[in-house]
Amino acid sequence: MSYKDAIKKVQEESRELFDKRSPEYNKTFEKFGPIGVVLGISSKIADLINVTNNNISLASDKKLREILIDLNNYSAMGIILIDECSKTHPVLNNDSIENNSIDTDLYQHSSY
Repeated sequence: MSYKDAIKKVQEESRELFDKRSPEYNKTFEKFGPIGVVLGISSKIADLINVTNNNISLASDKKLREILIDLNNYSAMGIILIDECSKTHPVLNNDSIENNSIDTDLYQHSSY
């Protein structure tokens, strides 16, 4: 399988997981807006590594794969938010993103 075909396959699987977990994604997004995307990503990164007093271990391969697909979905949600907010709020630009000055209420203008 070529990388191009493999990427398509992963994107299809990502969409399937998004459809399955849409209520979970939407709940985080609706409750916290743009910060919800960051919280979702942070949570999934924490899930990648299990830290105990005695060792640090990675999630199992199956779990790791699912977490990475979740990260893909949260990243896509962040990109959609930035694109939508840029259309409805021309003030949103690279400077506001770099300076963390994005109004957290902007997500309400998104259709997602």
